[in-house]
Amino acid sequence: MYATVRTSFVHPDKIEDAVRIYRQWVAAAARDEAIAGKQRGLIGVGDRTVGKGIQIALYDNVEDRAAGAEAVETSSTRSRATFAISPLREEFYVFVRAFADEVSVDDDGPCARLTIIRARPDTESVAQVFSVVEETVLAQLQRQRGHLGYLGLGDTTSGKTMHLSFWNTESGLEASESSGNYQNQLARLADVLAEPPTRELFEVTAMRLAG
Repeated sequence: MYATVRTSFVHPDKIEDAVRIYRQWVAAAARDEAIAGKQRGLIGVGDRTVGKGIQIALYDNVEDRAAGAEAVETSSTRSRATFAISPLREEFYVFVRAFADEVSVDDDGPCARLTIIRARPDTESVAQVFSVVEETVLAQLQRQRGHLGYLGLGDTTSGKTMHLSFWNTESGLEASESSGNYQNQLARLADVLAEPPTRELFEVTAMRLAG
């Protein structure tokens, strides 16, 4: 599976407009068979305090991703006036996707933790990052109350990996870190890291995942 990630910053007075427009587009995409047939999922997370938003579209293959990217660019014309700077677009391979059969989020409440881990830029190092995730991290996350799912993206050329864990509430997310498990798992990756990991918290503004 493949992913296109668009990171944007919006004007402070346009944040609610940007959230509303994206939610409307996700809902419309779910009804449009021409788009929905290409996409396996759409996820939007944001931080209203700084106006940062991240939109993720998932596809089964690179051909669908290319077709879907065109649809996303066309749809983004409505939100272009909200952007403080042009969105940054990146492409990744989906290493891990662990959700229920279908997930749908339309309202405020669920939140996400994004951890960016830069491994050395080679296939073996990136694969090792996700091996740790699959062997230990996922099982621990799935045992914790309020956990909704996990998405792991990676680029073997740059070594950049993105790890998003999704939670029903912020308190559930915070509880996942208070045990020390989050820090312990990061420590296991010390040998392959090119730089220290970074961590951000977001609200989930919209989500549609196919089964």
